[in-house]
Amino acid sequence: MSTWLSKSERARTDPAHRVAFESPIPTQIVSNGEYNPPPQTAQQGQVEAALAAAADVEAKRQGVERRQFLRSAAGMAAAFAAMNQVYGPIFRVGKAEAADPDFCTARAERLAGQFIFDVQTHFLHDDFDFKRMLFTRRVAHSWCSSVPVSNDFALYQFENYLQEVFLDSDTDIALLSGAPSETPGREALSNAAMARARALINAHAGSKRLFSHAMIQPRPDSPVKNAIFGLNAARLYGLEDVAKRRPFDADAVSAIKADYKAGGGMRSNLRYGFVHRA
Repeated sequence: MSTWLSKSERARTDPAHRVAFESPIPTQIVSNGEYNPPPQTAQQGQVEAALAAAADVEAKRQGVERRQFLRSAAGMAAAFAAMNQVYGPIFRVGKAEAADPDFCTARAERLAGQFIFDVQTHFLHDDFDFKRMLFTRRVAHSWCSSVPVSNDFALYQFENYLQEVFLDSDTDIALLSGAPSETPGREALSNAAMARARALINAHAGSKRLFSHAMIQPRPDSPVKNAIFGLNAARLYGLEDVAKRRPFDADAVSAIKADYKAGGGMRSNLRYGFVHRA
């Protein structure tokens, strides 16, 4: 991730993970470093205040910490309810969902069959050693001091990819992409490496959890132009029937994810980026 903010612009921002309200849905614009984030609007501040007040009440009533409540399905419902309170009845959610974890969990389970296809995911091959790529670690360290500045590429590689894509998110099927390079070894993944990763994950899962792109790298003087596809991703990759049948609901990845959640695995509401300094 690049940081294009000037020194004067950086001086008017703060790391989002330190100062932004840890809500399930952002209550102000968080910049990834490519643009200067605007201040929180009055209505965004009202949503944040309404959600914080609701979270304090419900967390105490349910006997959990506010942070834990906001990470739950009930906390997500409270966030949508807070937006309805400020912007009007936009979302179909009631206060009962935030107040009753069982009711909220039941509704979440009814909606759990929605098909999620992440059409652009990445990791780096094990021998990748282009250290200039590690500038993203320095950027991340500026946002979160617990991220070490080192020559360790582990967070960019296969094991962490598996956790973030298939355990910490609701992704059903992912598409693995690469990035070509004219310098040998500096491509993110070769076509062969993407094919090996695809075969490994699908073999262990017992279903087609991972698809992959094939990179085409024309010569610099080639007249090849990029084609723009506007089709639905599932239709584009021939997955309409898969999205309906959901064969992945009973595969090995689903079983591992169930154990992960049963052991307390839970997403974080921290956001890494820049927010306008209040």
